[in-house]
Amino acid sequence: MDPVTVEVWHVVHFRRFDYRADGPTDLTYLAFSKGDEQFLAHRVTISPDFDDVVAMRQASGASRAELT
Repeated sequence: MDPVTVEVWHVVHFRRFDYRADGPTDLTYLAFSKGDEQFLAHRVTISPDFDDVVAMRQASGASRAELT
């Protein structure tokens, strides 16, 4: 496989892993947006885990404050 160069323009969320910590008992997602685009990203905690980013739409009549 050929090497790939990636340029990071903006960090949305950063935290250091604590390998001694217990993982959450429920699925946990981080919500973030840019303009009219809104996303949920699965919070990766302990190994084994998975990465998941999904686009979401604001429910009709819901305010932005209700999503935070």
